[in-house]
Amino acid sequence: MENYLNENFGDVKPKNSSEEALQRWRKLCWLVKNPKRRFRFTANLSKRFEAEAIRRSNQEKLRVAVLVSKAALQFIHCLNLSNDYTVPEEVESAGFQICAEELASIVEAMT
Repeated sequence: MENYLNENFGDVKPKNSSEEALQRWRKLCWLVKNPKRRFRFTANLSKRFEAEAIRRSNQEKLRVAVLVSKAALQFIHCLNLSNDYTVPEEVESAGFQICAEELASIVEAMT
């Protein structure tokens, strides 16, 4: 019996076993007495997949937040660099603080 187990389940280790080995072990042990107690120390594969999906989702959200904050900081930095810019009188009389050409150049510099 021990030889059979070693041949078929030799790669199932108590810790850090591959997911394929754990899935194969669970498929072959589908009928056991008190499975909750029998498998309580075996990795829960569905929870492992859920945790990996949540981790990937959180990483993507963090990546997007970093990109948005970088873009905002770059935009603010570009506005601060243009202190030598003087607003034309017709633009200022229209109620704006920047002309269309200057705004277009700032937007082009960001892309």
